[in-house]
Amino acid sequence: MVTEGGTEQLEGVEDGRGRLQPDRESLLGFVDALRGRKVNSSSPAVRRLMAELFASDGIDLRDLAEAATNLLTLWPRFNGLIEDAAQPGSVMPEKLCLAEYLEPLDDPLVHGLLRKAIIPSLRIERLLTVLRRTYLLWVEGGEYQPNPCHLRVMVSLACQCFNNEYAYAVSPAEQATVEALRRRLEEQLATGDRRGLGGSLATYAMHAPLWTLHADMRILEMSELQSSPDFGELIARQVREHSEEEAIRKEVASFGMSGEPVTDAVRQQYEASPYPRWLGITIRDPVRYADEMARRFPFLGLIEIDSPVRILIAGCGTGYHAIQVAAKYSDATVLAIDISKASLAHAIRQARRYGVSNIEFLHGDLLRIERLGKQFDVVESVGVLHHLADPIAGFRALTNVLAPGGFMQIGLYSRRARLGLAPAQRLAKSRNIGGSPDELRLFRQEVIATECDEGRVGLADISDFFCLSGFRDLICHVQELQFTPAELKVALQNVNVSMLGYRVDARTLRAYRERFPEDPDMRDFELVDRFEADHPDMFANLPKFWLRKNAG
Repeated sequence: MVTEGGTEQLEGVEDGRGRLQPDRESLLGFVDALRGRKVNSSSPAVRRLMAELFASDGIDLRDLAEAATNLLTLWPRFNGLIEDAAQPGSVMPEKLCLAEYLEPLDDPLVHGLLRKAIIPSLRIERLLTVLRRTYLLWVEGGEYQPNPCHLRVMVSLACQCFNNEYAYAVSPAEQATVEALRRRLEEQLATGDRRGLGGSLATYAMHAPLWTLHADMRILEMSELQSSPDFGELIARQVREHSEEEAIRKEVASFGMSGEPVTDAVRQQYEASPYPRWLGITIRDPVRYADEMARRFPFLGLIEIDSPVRILIAGCGTGYHAIQVAAKYSDATVLAIDISKASLAHAIRQARRYGVSNIEFLHGDLLRIERLGKQFDVVESVGVLHHLADPIAGFRALTNVLAPGGFMQIGLYSRRARLGLAPAQRLAKSRNIGGSPDELRLFRQEVIATECDEGRVGLADISDFFCLSGFRDLICHVQELQFTPAELKVALQNVNVSMLGYRVDARTLRAYRERFPEDPDMRDFELVDRFEADHPDMFANLPKFWLRKNAG
C-alpha cells in the first residue's frame, strides 16, 4: 500500500481467492505503519485491502480510522457524494434512488468504517447527516421503501451514529419526526405489528439507541431480525450489550468514595458520559514485566520483581488501557479502579469479550485507595489526576500504596499543548454548558462554526471531537488542571520518588537528545520544560512520564 512518506509492504500468503492472509506479526506491523499516515491512493485494490483490515479481529481500528477516512475522500465517486451533500440544496433525496449513486455507499470499506470506528471528518459528517435526514423522511413520509441495499447502508449509518453517541446535528423539525417515529415504533412493538419494522428500527437507531424504545425482549425475540447479519449486529450493539452492562453495573463492588465535591462532580460526568469510547483493542503476544521495564529503561540494569507483578490502574475509565496492560504482561495481576460504575460496566464486558482474566475491577475513589490494605509493584494513572481538586493529594495517595522500588506511570495535561483548546473551553464555561446530549450537540455545532473552518488545523484534528463523550471530556469537562514540566518538578520535590523519563515518539526523542545530550532519557524536568517551550505540541496534550519509588 502506498502511503504518504513511503511504501509499506504487507507480507503474508494469499488464500484460494487471492485475498491476503497475513501472519499476525506482519498484520500488526502494517497497522503500526499506517497509524498517523495518509494514504495517497484510492485504487480498488487499496480500498479492498483496507476493507479486509476492518474485517480482521483483534485490531484497534481507531488506528486505521484516519487512514481509511482519507482514502474515501480520495475516491472520486465517494468524494462526489461529499460534494453533493455540501451544496445548499442537497440533491441526495433524488439521487439516492439511483443504483449508481448508492453503490459507493454500499461498499465494504464504507460499511467497515461506519460500523467499527468513529469517522474523524467534518466533511463526511456533513454527508452522513444529510443521508440520515433523507432516510428519515423516506421512512416517515412513505415515499420510498428501502431495498436490501439501502437497509445495509441504514444499519451501517445507525452503527456510526451509535459509535459517536449521536453527535451529529439534528434540526427541530427532524427531532419532531424522530419523536413521531418513536411513538409509532412503540405501538408496533406492543401490538406485534411488524410491517416495515426493519427499516423503521434502523432509521430510529440512527437517532437514538434501540434500548430507549423500552422493548428489549420483544426486539430480541424477533427471529427475522436476529437471523440477519446486519440487524443482528445492530441489535447486539444497541440492545444486548446495553442489557449486559446494566446487569454488570448492579454487581460492581465498591471500596468507597471520598465525598470530595469536585470528585463527585467528575463522577457524575463519567456516569453520564463514560470515556473513552472504544470498540476494540490490539492484543499482542504477552511479555514479562521486568523484561519490558529493562528494555524501556536500560540504565536501571537488572530489574527483579516477584511474580505475579501487582499492578494498579487508578482511574481506568472504560477499561481501554487497563485491559491492554493485563493482556500484555503474562506475569501480572491487575486491579483497575474507577469512580464511574457506568464506565466499569463497559470495561468488565469488554474484558470478558477478550477473555482477559487476570484483571479485577472495583468501584471507588483513588483518594481512598489505602482502605484496600494492599501494596502494588506498579501504579499507573494516566489522564486522571488533573481532574482532582488537588492532584498532588491524589499522587501522594498512590505513592503510599506503591511498594519500595515500584514503578509509577503518570499522565497529566500539558498547559502548552492544550492552549489551542482554550477558546472553546472558555466559551463552554461562559455558556455554562452542561452534560445533556442535546446541549452538547448544539454547542458542538457552534464550535464547528467558529473553530473548525475548512482547512484549519484545530479541534477537527482531534479524534475525541467526533463523539459526544470525547467532546465533553475535551471541551466541557467539569474539572481540568494543566501543568508544565517545571511545575511538576516543584510539586514532586518532596515525594519519595525518582524520575525515570518521559514517553515520547522516536522523532521527538532524537531531537531532544540532539539538544540535550546530557539527558538522553528525558529525566530532567527543567530541560524538558525548556524543550517543550520551543515545541509546545510535542506532548499531544497528555505527556506521560515514569517514576520509581525510592527504596528508603
